[in-house]
Amino acid sequence: MTATTCVKADRLIAQPDGSFTVRKHDAIKGDGVLSVQPDGTLDWRPAGTKGPWETCRRVGNKLVFTDSAYPLGGYALLVSD
Repeated sequence: MTATTCVKADRLIAQPDGSFTVRKHDAIKGDGVLSVQPDGTLDWRPAGTKGPWETCRRVGNKLVFTDSAYPLGGYALLVSD
């Protein structure tokens, strides 16, 4: 896994299953969530999207995105409190 970027923890949206999505705002598209693609690139999805590429778990100061579709096993984003 590699650290891709740094996100502010106050933008985390807790999910009922204990995972998180990361709020992202786009000036044109509006509010949405961060989506980490299988190649590690960051993308935007509409608010409320909770697929395997939009949900993560918090491990210490990292958000870990993992799914069997990730060729490298997943990605970790650093979190800034």
